[in-house]
Amino acid sequence: MTIIDQALWLLCSLGATVFAAAASARWLAWLLIALGFVAASTLSAAVPDASVAGSVAALVATALLARADAGRLLGGLVMPAAAVCAGVLAAWSGALLHANGVPRAGALAVGAAWPTLSACLVATRRDFAPQAIREEALLLVSGAGLGVAMVPHLVEGWRSAVALNVQPLADGAVLAVPAWTLLVVTGALGVGGMSALFSRWRSR
Repeated sequence: MTIIDQALWLLCSLGATVFAAAASARWLAWLLIALGFVAASTLSAAVPDASVAGSVAALVATALLARADAGRLLGGLVMPAAAVCAGVLAAWSGALLHANGVPRAGALAVGAAWPTLSACLVATRRDFAPQAIREEALLLVSGAGLGVAMVPHLVEGWRSAVALNVQPLADGAVLAVPAWTLLVVTGALGVGGMSALFSRWRSR
């Protein structure tokens, strides 16, 4: 499993957990989560593209954060979209595990456990995931989603630049920055910037 696959799996698992907690605990949310999971696991067993998964997670998380200002019509569509996305991200989490050697049934069971456990805790415990914690978690998912969506392109651009300006070392090796360095730096900058913007927006 590459560093990008690891980051993508963490994003899908975290996103499924957070979106399931943010969605309403009513039966409709459970149904939409299940539909999203079944649809994503049935239509494609392949590993999702990091750019697509990251963009979807960031978009839904941002929509949930801005739901109060989205108006009655758009605001009413955000929660169902979050529930469906929770199921889709859970299925993608299982697909990543299956692609790295875990049996398909076990991988899907692990993926489904994240939104299921989260939704159960929200439905049975009032003190679980208060509003402030949910907003911080959504902010983290939004920043991580943008980071995961951008990192593959940044790594590819870096490799192209290294190929154009390669400087062989004495033993024939090539000096290059590891992909995990770009991932950590980009993710930290993205989450930090989103946190600062969100704090200023909430303080107005």
